Amino acid sequence: MPANIAALRAQVVQDTANLRTVARQITDTQNASSEQQYVTARLKLDQDIIQLKTAAQPILEPKQSELRQTWAQAEAAALAGDAAQAASLRAQYRQQKSNFQAYKASLVGNF
Repeated sequence: MPANIAALRAQVVQDTANLRTVARQITDTQNASSEQQYVTARLKLDQDIIQLKTAAQPILEPKQSELRQTWAQAEAAALAGDAAQAASLRAQYRQQKSNFQAYKASLVGNF
């Protein structure tokens, strides 16, 4: 995992923990100051998630492109009447998609 992605992901995890802490404070105290802290913490979390996804996009794009190409090949085979080839390519697409989702989760988590 690239260092910048790891650092951004760690920041998002820290921001999430901070958001939970502030949410507990709001529940405990019911004061406007805590509510403003929550809004500020939420905005920071959202900003860091966007940075994380933006940093990961160049890494994920080649795999997404590969997925699109496999799907296009499956559609072309189906249109050409080659059901066996289309089925094989669809199975390959499902496997690639599963691998892609796991890889994406390893980079950016479930944010």
